[in-house]
Amino acid sequence: MKTIFPGFGWALAVILTLTPVAFAAEDLALVQNEAQEPQDLSEAYHQLVQSFRSGDSKAIQEFILGDTVKITAEPRAKDKEEYGTDINLSFAQSGFSAEVLSVRQDAPDIYLLRTNSSYLRFVKTQQSGWKLFEYGDKPIE
Repeated sequence: MKTIFPGFGWALAVILTLTPVAFAAEDLALVQNEAQEPQDLSEAYHQLVQSFRSGDSKAIQEFILGDTVKITAEPRAKDKEEYGTDINLSFAQSGFSAEVLSVRQDAPDIYLLRTNSSYLRFVKTQQSGWKLFEYGDKPIE
């Protein structure tokens, strides 16, 4: 592949991936990349973040596709509190970073959002709108 700056294509990709631009919900930002997130996904994400902050497991469950993501109430061990594939209510309230750093479109109706603390994969359902079907806490190091 030819590029205007030979040997610097990877650097440009990193710079573009790390440059935040405005996200639809207040105090959230995303990185402009090839994926353009739908407005209704942005709204669903904002509502999910509000549910995280409230710690209301029933409200959070409304955003999950079936039983694909588990919600736990028991706080994680201190040395592992930033890691897990469950939505830990304690971490969701105090450790979850809502700022979206990147958006990736994996399929026409599947998007991956990445924050400093977590990754969230959503699918758009015909009957219920955007649903979370994969989640994990893993900080960017």
